Amino acid sequence: REIPAIKLQHTYKALVIDDEPINLQVVANHLRLAGIQVQTALSGSDGLLKIQLNKPDIILLDIMMPKMNGYEVASQVRQMFAPNELPIIVLTGKDRPADLQDSFSSGANDFLTKPFDSAELMARVKTHLDLKRAAESQAQFSVFQSELLRARQIQKAVLPDTVPQITGLSIAANYLPMNMVGGDFYDFAVYDNGDLGVLIADVSGHGIPAAMIVSMLKMAFTFATQATRNPAELLTQLNTILTGHLRGEFITASFLYFDNQNRQLKIARAGHPPVIISNRNSNQLDFIHPTGSIIGLFDEYLIQEEVVTLESADRIILYTDGVFEAYNQESGEYGEDRFSESIQHSSEITATAFAQKIIDDIADWSGGQDKIGDDVAVVVIDVN
Repeated sequence: REIPAIKLQHTYKALVIDDEPINLQVVANHLRLAGIQVQTALSGSDGLLKIQLNKPDIILLDIMMPKMNGYEVASQVRQMFAPNELPIIVLTGKDRPADLQDSFSSGANDFLTKPFDSAELMARVKTHLDLKRAAESQAQFSVFQSELLRARQIQKAVLPDTVPQITGLSIAANYLPMNMVGGDFYDFAVYDNGDLGVLIADVSGHGIPAAMIVSMLKMAFTFATQATRNPAELLTQLNTILTGHLRGEFITASFLYFDNQNRQLKIARAGHPPVIISNRNSNQLDFIHPTGSIIGLFDEYLIQEEVVTLESADRIILYTDGVFEAYNQESGEYGEDRFSESIQHSSEITATAFAQKIIDDIADWSGGQDKIGDDVAVVVIDVN
């Protein structure tokens, strides 16, 4: 695949650490094409010495090295520099969820499996360099505002570009960012048998830290979907990978697995608002809220799962709490009752139109998009 022409606005230095000279050369060539200055090291100890002599802006680090492996290198780097000061992208042939967890535990910011796509490598590098620069700029308010905009763009960039096309389903998604950077996120997993997985999540906090956690969540979700399709197991896997690495924040989430052949929906919830199933013929609303702990705070994780058999004309609605917590100075919160009424009065419109209607209603209630107090994310799935 041809490498995209990524242009960076600033000059950066990268250190690539790998005991294989060919791998070093391949990664270095990609970086230099983007205008990044590159140092290389053939061992962990050599890499640590070069960091002390000439601190880079980013490290690309192989895991499987003799004498000192990548986990040990990352741990020593973290004793010297915080994640936003010196981001580390791990490059490895290992692809188990446990490997991702070990990478985060050692202090890595990101994880990319070999053989990697050059475009994905450069997108990850650019994301972490942008986040690093944004964090460095927080002392200056005017610069900070522009960097918040950049971080918001990064956050939106991790959202899917398109929704899946699944036989028998009409899927729509929409996202409205608040005037600062928040942590709402959704993603899809399409399986080879035509089944569908959907994650919607909300990271506590705002600003650069939330954007960084969303990036970690996306990586963790990608690995978890390879390990399991069971909603409770998947959210448990996310908790295992992310606990201890969220810098005091936490994540609420819901994951649903749609069994297309049997028309069944399996749902697990981690402290997130309930999934709503609305029948477009009867206008009956069902709120599905199995018990589950939030993600990122507790090693012992408790979560339940609920199974729902779907009917034709069912509409599945996943959303973040920014929907019903939208605030109007004169009338208070938008509220769950008003949201329910909007769902029942919108049964005739398409999933795409309804996803847009929710966003428009919240913006209108708040007095404009620049007045909302939280991100709003919504995913709508119509069963045809």
